[in-house]
Amino acid sequence: MKKTDLDAIRADLIAALDTVAATHGLTMSLGGMTYDSDGFRVKITAHRGSAEDAERAEFERYAPRFGVTAAHFGYEFTLNNGKQFRLIGFRPSAPKRPVVGRSSANGKKYIFTSKVLSGITTNKSGLTLMPAPRHA
Repeated sequence: MKKTDLDAIRADLIAALDTVAATHGLTMSLGGMTYDSDGFRVKITAHRGSAEDAERAEFERYAPRFGVTAAHFGYEFTLNNGKQFRLIGFRPSAPKRPVVGRSSANGKKYIFTSKVLSGITTNKSGLTLMPAPRHA
């Protein structure tokens, strides 16, 4: 297998997952792919409900480990450079950058050190935190 082969395979797998997800009422995502000359491996994740529901459930699972509560899901924080993010998750197996945020500007996920969490309770570290807007 070559990396160029995987690009085409990934696109086909995503299309197939979208069909399966729609048929069964799931949200599915394709994780990273590893490969060698003979084949490849890929992680597929599936959840009932929306992607946000899955993110929220995982957030609630890990929040206590990081000293925050489930209510902090979606909290907005602003870095010293003025860029804004929403707190959406954790990577417990990544000790250097365990916090996951989604950019308010482009919607992409970014990882952060746990220092950003100190602003939630102490409002220090150059962060401004506001609760996520509630949708009626």
